[in-house]
Amino acid sequence: MLAPASSSARRLAVRAAAPAVRAFSCASSLRTPSASAFAAPTLRHSHAPAPARSLLCAVGVPARPRTPVLSGARAQSTDASSSGSASSASERQVVATYTAPMARMFRRLKLFSLTTLSLSIGLTPALLLAPGTMPLSARLGVSGAVLATSASATGLIAFVGGPYASHMQLLAPTATRKSHAIELDTYSWRMQPLRTTIFDPSVIRPTERPFATWEVSLAAPASVPIADASEGAALPERILAETRNLKTGALLGRFVARYSRDALTRTEQGWKADGVIVQEGQPLRHFQVHEELLDEAWQVLE
Repeated sequence: MLAPASSSARRLAVRAAAPAVRAFSCASSLRTPSASAFAAPTLRHSHAPAPARSLLCAVGVPARPRTPVLSGARAQSTDASSSGSASSASERQVVATYTAPMARMFRRLKLFSLTTLSLSIGLTPALLLAPGTMPLSARLGVSGAVLATSASATGLIAFVGGPYASHMQLLAPTATRKSHAIELDTYSWRMQPLRTTIFDPSVIRPTERPFATWEVSLAAPASVPIADASEGAALPERILAETRNLKTGALLGRFVARYSRDALTRTEQGWKADGVIVQEGQPLRHFQVHEELLDEAWQVLE
């Protein structure tokens, strides 16, 4: 009688049979060859390359799925979207730019004043609650003096540097806007970037405010012709300037020219309406610009 096989012999037998089992499973997964394949004689020692699927099965590597090809309609839609974004970017054509020479200095000055104000507010409770022989009235006096000094310095710097335009751009007219437009970038006293867009440069006037050169005029705008002066017809309304938060895009305020039906006048050319400029919200009105640094492209402001 034969002795029972040991456990090591069994493991060796399983390992030896594993390649044969794998080859059998790969052969069963292959597609059945067509009749034309049997018509041609095959050489026993042929050097032709084996099919890729057979090689992959032989080594035990699964075939990777083929990368899908982008269809023509999808490619056309991608090209159309890219061309649309390029056309929208080309509508905003910048004619000239201006950078203030002291923009960095004013920004650092505002940042320093805001930092000192924050530190004085944060350290005031520590001064009041710190142990010591100083009476409470003296501590309150010192804290009030520190806060008043820091707040007044921050307010003075905000008054001087608030209208200072660090960057300015002159935009060309578009199909919906017949005149040039101006974008002025400033900083609030809390160091928030602001952008004021003036859609009609004719409203810019010299100002008498200290530390500013320009202002948006609140004088009555020019009369506009009215095609339909009937009772139910809507009168035109123009946005002259607006101020937005450059980081969030929130609208802070704007200047709007509104025309009243009570101010209609009849002329030889037809009906005309007189209007007024209304301030909505808190738009910026005054700006500090170094006019001596403006080149010939900015002559449209004259």
